[in-house]
Formats: sequence, structure tokens, C-alpha cells
Amino acid sequence: MESIEEININDIWQNNVNLLIGSGASYGLFPTLETRMDGESIETLGKYFEDENKQKLKSLLFMHYYVSCIEPVIVFDVDNEKCCVELLQSEESQKKLDVGKPLEQ
Repeated sequence: MESIEEININDIWQNNVNLLIGSGASYGLFPTLETRMDGESIETLGKYFEDENKQKLKSLLFMHYYVSCIEPVIVFDVDNEKCCVELLQSEESQKKLDVGKPLEQ
């Protein structure tokens, strides 16, 4: 991936520019790296296990991360969620489909 040191304002002047700043773009739709422990995330726990040379715990943590965070993204099927709303009036599926919609003014 190319790294950009500087952006020339003339390159983007009068153009549409979309920016994604930070993380959490899928918050509410997919699981995040947060945990139920105050001030801890999967990232901070992984760093701690790395620093403390607890490789088995680090491996277990990342297996949990895969099953809890990665796999739901891989298996998500928007068409299936639409069918669940249409046929079953699924409120859970409707909430998933509503994530990212602009709020009505």
C-alpha cells in the first residue's frame, strides 16, 4: 500500500472526498474490539499477553476474536437479513439493516 506524506490541496480542490476517521464504522452491525472489562480491549489484552510472554493466552484471545468479530462479518448476508424482515418481520434483522442509514431530521 502506498504511503502518502503530503496531500496537495490542488489535487482535491472542488472534488468529493470521503474520509473514514478512526474505527467503529460498523459499530452496531458487527462486534467491536471492546470487552466488558473497564479500559480493556482485545488489542490491549493482546499487547499485555505479548509483553508477558503468555503465548497460549494470546492465541486463545485471537481465536475468540476470530469467532466473535471476524466470522460474523464473513457470514453476514444482507439479502438474508432483508428476507428475515420481509417474511418474519424480524426486528433484529431490521436493526442490522438500519445501521448506517442517515437519521431523519
